[in-house]
Amino acid sequence: MTELLYAVKDCIAGGRPLTVAEGEELYACTDLLELGRLAESVRHRLADGNCTLIRTRRIRYSNVCRNQCSYCAKAKRPGEEGAYQRTVEEVVDLVDEAISLGFTQFQLAGGSSPSDELDYFLEMLSTLRARFPKIHLQGFAPAQLVNIANAARLPSTEVLAQLREAGLDSLLEDGADIFDPAIRRVLCRTKATGGQWLQVMREAHGMGMLGGASMLYGHYEGREEKIEHLCHLRDLQDETGRFTFYAPRTFRAENSLANAGALVGGVEDLREFAVGRIFLSTFPHLRCYANDLGMKTTQIALNFGVDTVVVVTHDHEPLKDEDRAEAGLPNLPQLRELVERAGLEIREGTLDQRLSPVASSGS
Repeated sequence: MTELLYAVKDCIAGGRPLTVAEGEELYACTDLLELGRLAESVRHRLADGNCTLIRTRRIRYSNVCRNQCSYCAKAKRPGEEGAYQRTVEEVVDLVDEAISLGFTQFQLAGGSSPSDELDYFLEMLSTLRARFPKIHLQGFAPAQLVNIANAARLPSTEVLAQLREAGLDSLLEDGADIFDPAIRRVLCRTKATGGQWLQVMREAHGMGMLGGASMLYGHYEGREEKIEHLCHLRDLQDETGRFTFYAPRTFRAENSLANAGALVGGVEDLREFAVGRIFLSTFPHLRCYANDLGMKTTQIALNFGVDTVVVVTHDHEPLKDEDRAEAGLPNLPQLRELVERAGLEIREGTLDQRLSPVASSGS
């Protein structure tokens, strides 16, 4: 073990937050297995050595977005061929279909459209809540909420309060991307800023909402930008204590309009999970998305600090596990087997409502 890793091990044991310099050195560390062991020591302290499997259906209510971020190949401009915005009843039908197959958790996602109207979202949420009172509704990334608030000419706090009253349980962690302004000018120039993302989350936390945080990596950023991003997240967690998980997401150049260079591989993914788990030791949970990683890397990630695995069923994909398996898509039975083979116990969980024993005992 190197001198750096000994120092990090002492930080973990003593509860001292890592410095920026130590975080940057972690990214430069070549001993990947030792990073994994250190991340596991944090995970065992926070998550009791178990693994939570989460299945959620993601419903895109619209694919229209004026931001046209360079990493997104799916967004359409207003009026462009293939652009759509679903009616409230169409969204309800998609939720109803999934509930009949046992789904209880839903992500409502869309772009920042010029036609975003608060009344549309309030009607959607209130209708879903009235029809299906026990489901968990997660929706509206901070950038989308900023757009909705601007369209309504209301403060974001007021919009948040109305959405929550209508039935919203938590915000999506999407859209944090990377907070560095120079990189954002390349990736998502017209999108809400990193500061706005943090402020919306701060406001949601102030209302008692729980939720997650994210970072998009593998494009133009270096270790300095990544650690700066993690520092902003850690600072907000120190302020509010309402983040329940961190979810690093990899940039997929083949699915975007940008070509940011080398394709991110499994080693980079595992390093990102380990560093995130070690550096963000005040975040109760670290999650990965099986859709991003594939089944094998997902299993390995369980030894690099991950304690929560999410399988997302998009609204254009089959819902039934047997159909998903046939199509080569992540599905719960296969994930359960992988988790059990990794030697972990499985527990069911909701999207955002799990504070660790360590965190909850102090709240």
